Amino acid sequence: MFDTVRTQELLHQLLHADTPPWRPIRSRKLAAILGVSLQSLANWRVRGTGPEPEPMRRGRGNRTFYKPENVMAWLSGREPWQHSYEWLRLHVMDFTPVTEETVRACI
Repeated sequence: MFDTVRTQELLHQLLHADTPPWRPIRSRKLAAILGVSLQSLANWRVRGTGPEPEPMRRGRGNRTFYKPENVMAWLSGREPWQHSYEWLRLHVMDFTPVTEETVRACI
């Protein structure tokens, strides 16, 4: 989908954003970050080949949201919580042991 250099750039951009990776962003913002159209995101969603969207919530209309940690997992093949840990380490704190449970507890 994306070449290695572009993937690394996207991961860096998402990881160094002010918004935590566990907070959902709108599909329009994600399309701009990835440099693709909204239709590409919709096609990926229908085909099941793109990042995992958040479940639809009542009162949100037809908007689609994505968690940046899921997008980074889709790009890198790593677990979503590992990207949340990296964001916490860069922006807030470092801690041990590094497990999914400790990361989720800090969030």
